Amino acid sequence: MAHRIINTKKFIPSGWMTKKIKDITVINPPKIKRNKECFVSFIPMAAVSENAKLVNPSEKQYSEISNGFTSFKNGDIIVAKITPCFENGKGALLTGLKNGIGFGSTEFHVLRPTDEVYAPFLFYHCISYPFRKRGQSNMTGSAGQKRIPASFIKHYSIPLPPLPEQKKIAQILGKWDEAIEKTQRLIEAKEKLKKGLMQQLLTGKRRFKEFKGQKWNKKCFKNLGIFSKGKGVSKSELLDYGFPAIRYGELYTKHHIFIREIGSYIGEESKKRSKPIRYGDILFAGSGETIDEIGKSAVYLGESEAYAGGDIILFSPYEKEMAVFLTCLLNSNSLRKELQKYGQGQSVVHVYKKNLEQLIISLPNLAEQEKIVGVVNAADKEIELLRDKLEELKKQKKGLMQKLLMGEVRVFN
Repeated sequence: MAHRIINTKKFIPSGWMTKKIKDITVINPPKIKRNKECFVSFIPMAAVSENAKLVNPSEKQYSEISNGFTSFKNGDIIVAKITPCFENGKGALLTGLKNGIGFGSTEFHVLRPTDEVYAPFLFYHCISYPFRKRGQSNMTGSAGQKRIPASFIKHYSIPLPPLPEQKKIAQILGKWDEAIEKTQRLIEAKEKLKKGLMQQLLTGKRRFKEFKGQKWNKKCFKNLGIFSKGKGVSKSELLDYGFPAIRYGELYTKHHIFIREIGSYIGEESKKRSKPIRYGDILFAGSGETIDEIGKSAVYLGESEAYAGGDIILFSPYEKEMAVFLTCLLNSNSLRKELQKYGQGQSVVHVYKKNLEQLIISLPNLAEQEKIVGVVNAADKEIELLRDKLEELKKQKKGLMQKLLMGEVRVFN
């Protein structure tokens, strides 16, 4: 049956009650007992995403994990208690646990709903912005080790409609979750397809028919342009306005290899100490916390002059027409694996300008480069449109959650 939604004033509607979470749940219930040989789900913090979903929980024998870990069962809600996991939204409504139970990190609070509350309805409250924001201001402990006390959750109050309306609210929000997950899976599939296509096109394993038979030329990277080094800009120097700057960490957050808009800005003094970049320059992240992070590259296609800070290696091709193709090549699996052989360091892994300079690559003529870039660009645009759709769905869900959970919008049969 379709639901009818109407607006209400911003107060608790008639027929709703205000309840503290401690009155409708058992918080951090006693350990669940099972046979020692029984297999159960194991959920470390890494198995819970910032989208409040389980990600590949493992299975272990009860005897291995029954001591020293937090226990829970299907239908329970887990909420990360430690910073920054709590602020980042880590938590989950547990379903599909092996033999119905599981154990996991001691950094989870466990909420076991009573018959008075529909578990998915309470779960949406636990991942809502107001809950996380108020929880953040109630953390206790020292910096880096702050935690949400159980007392905050116990005394947190929520508006509670009758069970039928709780279920309808959860069903509506579930539809948004389904759309978000479907879009995320589509993005992952498109990215996988693009990755495979790039690998074939950039290595010459797949050729356009008009270029078959034309040889690719081997070149040393140092002969294709000029290398230089970015200069450091700290977070404290960032402004809301000023001169556009691209920092080392931003290369990791780009959805694709093209940088057209810049979100970070620096002042006049920082500008003087930073390295200018111009249209067609290639930026290379020469370090990362793991070996897999190094090698991320992006080409600057912005119209205005910008500045490079942080641990960025800059490359200015002699022929700007080659810039995008070379960036695609630098981001390819084969070339990144080649570069990662030179990685040095432990807590932070580095590769250096000299490692890039010595790279030997195979280059098609400019016409074939442009054709390959066109395919990559089209795939990127398709992925970017899906990412925009995903962000819009998340924004819609966030706004709808606030209205439905607080009774500002009502749902009726």
